[in-house]
Amino acid sequence: MFQDTNLPNEPNVERNAGDSPQPGSRLSSVRVEVQLPPHTVRTIKFPPNARALIGRSEDEEAASDLMLDFAPYGGEPNGVSRIHAAISDQEGQVFITDLNSTNGTRINGLELVVQRPYRLYEGDELELGSVRLTIIRISRS
Repeated sequence: MFQDTNLPNEPNVERNAGDSPQPGSRLSSVRVEVQLPPHTVRTIKFPPNARALIGRSEDEEAASDLMLDFAPYGGEPNGVSRIHAAISDQEGQVFITDLNSTNGTRINGLELVVQRPYRLYEGDELELGSVRLTIIRISRS
């Protein structure tokens, strides 16, 4: 079950009903651009109907499994778990799922339920532990 990321008192209301791809359309790679403090922009790119892991590595081998590694951005002291969350593409829509992180994940201040996907939109502010980032753009290439 996918959870939309609306205000807490409106959990099942679609924010943008026209976001879905047209039936029969061919999906291309997903690109999610995020702004990290203070002024760093990173792009996460992954195939359609796949997922990208977010967390922090302790060595180069572990970093290869992460699409967005928070180790260089103070991930450990700021509460980012080794495998914290996943951003995934499901039928043309992009979701984030907390993967049982120690310090939780929030979208626009809303605490996510572990292992439940929540829809992401451009402009959403995410918190992983105490690290904040903003979704700048969600696109396909």
